Amino acid sequence: MTHQGVLLTPTINKVWKAHQDRVFEELQNLHQPITIVGDGICDSPGYSAMFGAYSVLEVNLGKVLDIELAQSNEVNSSYHMEKEGLARAISKLQSHGVEVGTIITDRHKKLEHIAREKQYEDVRSWCAASSELENGDLSVAKWHSVNNHVQNRYTHENCIPSCLHDCQPETNAHYKRLQSGKIHISY
Repeated sequence: MTHQGVLLTPTINKVWKAHQDRVFEELQNLHQPITIVGDGICDSPGYSAMFGAYSVLEVNLGKVLDIELAQSNEVNSSYHMEKEGLARAISKLQSHGVEVGTIITDRHKKLEHIAREKQYEDVRSWCAASSELENGDLSVAKWHSVNNHVQNRYTHENCIPSCLHDCQPETNAHYKRLQSGKIHISY
C-alpha cells in the first residue's frame, strides 16, 4: 500500500465530489438551463491514444463541472473517446437535475451528433486559431487577439488590427468577460 493509493487519491476524490455537489446544487437553484463548454484531450496525438479526458465547464459561473475519463478499449477506437466523454458528462449533469440548454464544443462531428441525439438544438462550435509553423508572428498575433477578445477588446496592436467578425462590445455586454491583469481561478 502506498500513501498515494491510501491517502492522497481518496482525499482528492472526496474534495472533488464535494465541490461537484456544491456546484450542481448551485446550478439547480438557478432554475434555468445552463451553457456548457467542453473539450477533450488524449494521451497522444492521432488515432492511437489509449486514454482520453473530457472536461466540461459552465460558462457563466466559470467553474469546472466534470472531467470524464475514457479508455480506447471502452469505445470503438480512440477517435470515439471524446464523444464518450461528452455523453458521460451530459448524463452526469442530468442525473443531478442540472438542465443543459446550450453546448459549446469544437467542430468534432461526433460531438455535434451526440448533442443533437440528446435533443440539444443549441449546439455551437468554436475553432482554434492555427497558422503555419514558419509564421511565428502570425501565430502570436492570433493568440493575442483571442486574449483580447475574452476581455471584451476587439482591436489589437499587431498584424491583425481587429476581429474579423462583427463583434460590438455593446451587443456582447451580457457575457461575463475576463479582466486584464487579474488571475481568474474558480473553485
